Amino acid sequence: MPLVVMVGLPASGKTTRARELARELASLPREGGGHGGSGGGADGGSGGSGPDGGLRIGGTGPDRDAATDGAAALTASPTALAPANLDIVIINEESLGLVRAEAYADANEEKKTRGALLSAVERALSKDTVVFLDSMNYIKGFRYQLHCIAKNLGTTQCTIFCICPPADCETRNAARATDDDAYPPAVLASLLTRLEEPDARHRWDSPLLTLLPDDVSGEAAARLADLLWRPAHRPAPNQSVATRPLAHTNYVHEADAAVRAVVTAVSAAAASTAASSAVAVPGTTVRVSLPPRAVPPSELARLRRQFAAQTARLDSRLSIAEVATAFAEYLNTNLR
Repeated sequence: MPLVVMVGLPASGKTTRARELARELASLPREGGGHGGSGGGADGGSGGSGPDGGLRIGGTGPDRDAATDGAAALTASPTALAPANLDIVIINEESLGLVRAEAYADANEEKKTRGALLSAVERALSKDTVVFLDSMNYIKGFRYQLHCIAKNLGTTQCTIFCICPPADCETRNAARATDDDAYPPAVLASLLTRLEEPDARHRWDSPLLTLLPDDVSGEAAARLADLLWRPAHRPAPNQSVATRPLAHTNYVHEADAAVRAVVTAVSAAAASTAASSAVAVPGTTVRVSLPPRAVPPSELARLRRQFAAQTARLDSRLSIAEVATAFAEYLNTNLR
């Protein structure tokens, strides 16, 4: 299921916006003709904390208006339906039991905080769960790590940039002076200068939704649903993140045996053949064409090692039946 990365300055309204969007997504029409129930739990309602350390939004409450706690109504209909088994989790410092004032007090604590958030996302992200990462996420390198996690799972990702003037952030933070969520003035001043704004031209920030404080959450949720659940937006893992299929236990031994059998057949033919000829080798119908010169065993051994090194770097292994054919074609290319 998709990953939604919230980005913004501290005290810019990211948590409020994430809860509103999660409730709206939970209430969308589902595949198969069903309809989602309202989400609770963001303010101590029917939702709860899952084992992954995130706030879980879901359920089948009949009274949507009461549960949304003032969230904007859905005013736009998405063209993509939500999955029938939709589950939504919000992960932030609060859900992990961290105090923001302490979590960002210095570089070492901040590094630990990012590690905890990243681990929580890896645990929670699955085929049945939409994960909102509700944190500042102001470092583009950290967002790239999140992008790789989502791409490795073959799921979609969306970045939501909550724009808020720094002066308004300072005012909101001052209003939390008696709350654990408030940042010390020195910490806040430092964090306000660190934001690396997301850019839709970067693949780890795309697709990007930019929300202003007065934007309607319902309309944003409809746009978000279209971006998350349209099949065209689902990425395919590339070589950097794709998981190699497991090979059976004797693969290396059997592949090496197939290559050595080809080398033995070619060596024997080269020792007895004066002119260029096509040699039949075991394990394949491809014939090896010998050059009109002597082929020493050392050359065949060198080509065997090069072939083994190249096949080891392949994204997916050759099957045992394909090894002899591939090596015979490799010899035809390199024996001149």
